Amino acid sequence: MKTRKELLDIIYDSMVEEKIRYEIAIKNLDDKKDRDVIGTIPIQVQTPLGIVEKEKPITKKDFIASTQTEIKKREKGLETIKKMINEEEAKQSKT
Repeated sequence: MKTRKELLDIIYDSMVEEKIRYEIAIKNLDDKKDRDVIGTIPIQVQTPLGIVEKEKPITKKDFIASTQTEIKKREKGLETIKKMINEEEAKQSKT
């Protein structure tokens, strides 16, 4: 069974990897213009007959904005995990 610190280290590494993947995704769009449609995202629309799923075009600018939001969330999570790792190390050094 892994210790709490080992698990925190694994989660930390995983979040760093996610952050790097987002950064790579942004870099892959360097040759596109901000208004270029780079794909679609599924959205749900309420109709008189119920909820229908449709595809909404997404531009490079929109994609980068949402990706940067995700990167900021990962950075905040990394800060929190780092604090927790430091707390665990402090506990271990006292024992």
